[in-house]
Parts: sequence; structure tokens; C-alpha cells
Amino acid sequence: MKKIIKQFKKKNYKYVYEYLAMNKYEYTIDNFEKDFAMISSLNKFIYLIYLISNENTFRNVILICDFLEYTDTFFFDIYSVIGFFIRQYLNSNPKDLKMKEWVISRYSENPDSPFTQDEIMSWRHDTQ
Repeated sequence: MKKIIKQFKKKNYKYVYEYLAMNKYEYTIDNFEKDFAMISSLNKFIYLIYLISNENTFRNVILICDFLEYTDTFFFDIYSVIGFFIRQYLNSNPKDLKMKEWVISRYSENPDSPFTQDEIMSWRHDTQ
């Protein structure tokens, strides 16, 4: 793991991505925070963007959202960024009911929600 940490610190995201893919790394917020605790939050965030550019999946989008919401956030307005990643995902995967259900459960009653009531209602309609 020392070599991967070194490459991560050097911002060699391609190497990190390929190494983790080859080793079937399980991307969860707990694993990611524990395994890469020595990496700066900014560096981890940039890597997660790289990850999504290669694998724009439900799990990876949830990972970056959880990272922004529950870890050492390094900027103020996280919710607009969370909204951006979720909207990008839903633009590519408009029929993904799992994401819509996740958004509804997480943000329908959240005053910090990056989504409008019209978006929430539309997604709620889609999931029924």
C-alpha cells in the first residue's frame, strides 16, 4: 500500500485507479477514508472526480457525495457540488430509480437540498 500512497501523493491518478481496479478495491467511504487517511482531502476529491470520469456509477457518485458531506470538506458550498454530480449522473442514466430514491430519501426534507421541489416531485413520480 506504500507504493499506492506515494503515487496518490504524486497525483498519479491513472496509476492509482488501475492498481485499485486490478485489485478489485471496494470503494466505500469507510474504506476510502481509512486506506487513504494520509492523503489530503483535496487530493482525494480530485481522485474521486477521476474515478467518476472512468466509472460514472451509482456507487461512485454516492461515494463522492458522502465524501463531500461527511469528511473534512475543504470548501463551503458542498451541496451545489453534490447536486452537480447527481444531476450529471441522472442525465446519463435517466431511468435509474435507485438514484432517484436515494435523492428523495436524503434530500426531500433537507433544508440544504441542492434540488428544487419540482425535481424531487418529478423523481418521486418516476419511482411510484
